[in-house]
Amino acid sequence: MSRNNGITLAWFYVHDHLYSPAAMVVGINSYVVERYEYDAYGNCSIFDGSYNPRSESLISNPYLFTGRRLDILDNSSLKIQYNRNRYYDYYTGRFTSHDALGYIDGMNLYEYVSSRPGTLVDPFGKWGRDMHYDETKCWALEIGFRHYCAELIAGADWDVDIRTPAITHPWYHFDEWSFLGIITGEFSKGRDDYAQERWDEAKSLLSKATSEEVVYSALKYVGQALHGFQDAKSHQWEGQANIKDGKGHHAHTAWHHVFEIANLLQPHRPDNAIQFAADWHDSSLDTKAKLEEIWESCAVQCVCKGSR
Repeated sequence: MSRNNGITLAWFYVHDHLYSPAAMVVGINSYVVERYEYDAYGNCSIFDGSYNPRSESLISNPYLFTGRRLDILDNSSLKIQYNRNRYYDYYTGRFTSHDALGYIDGMNLYEYVSSRPGTLVDPFGKWGRDMHYDETKCWALEIGFRHYCAELIAGADWDVDIRTPAITHPWYHFDEWSFLGIITGEFSKGRDDYAQERWDEAKSLLSKATSEEVVYSALKYVGQALHGFQDAKSHQWEGQANIKDGKGHHAHTAWHHVFEIANLLQPHRPDNAIQFAADWHDSSLDTKAKLEEIWESCAVQCVCKGSR
């Protein structure tokens, strides 16, 4: 907000697919006040509305690459981005401190989004890979699964997003469909059905497992099932009977998911920070409980216990 001759003006961000502000517009007549362009790793060039270069934002806009806040320190000689858990340096294209999870995501503890800055973001602590792979693997290791077994579970969990993404296979991630965001209904077989089906298959395999290969196959089904159970905490909306606290932190249909990302129609940032914390807590408790249930299997104990 700003005041000009006693008139209060509302300024709005227009962002790209990474949630990086591309322009700032004034609401009265939507004229562009400032424009922003970025290189692959976030170095920002600032322009006025007519693309004349500026050395800095004349409207004191602090939010730039991926929508995160830029901190300007040491008399403007140091500019680093605040990503909540760590600071990110545009010029080196990496974080300034190591990954608190250690080597779970690779050998480079300072790498930014697996060196894929054009398609991935790391704004919060997140859900995607962090919940479906990183945290799931950590929880499995904490319970007692040896590394290989924990990797099978977490890899299968994350692989659901890779092999059957929400855009092309929405029924693996959502229970509801939407037509143009206007008409919404339930899939005849949706996320919860597929998750439960895979969970039951895993339990069935483990009940009669006679070899390591069968146990490994069962663990992959466990990971696939966990993905659906975890998404159930993420892709929620206030109309679902099992939701106590209103919306989940992310879109509840594939349509809304796609158009939130594309910033079309009814855009809003998918990760709602307030609801995110509650969803993460509930999902972590549920995931740990299910992993502990699988850990009780004699077949799993025989194959996955220890440090092999």
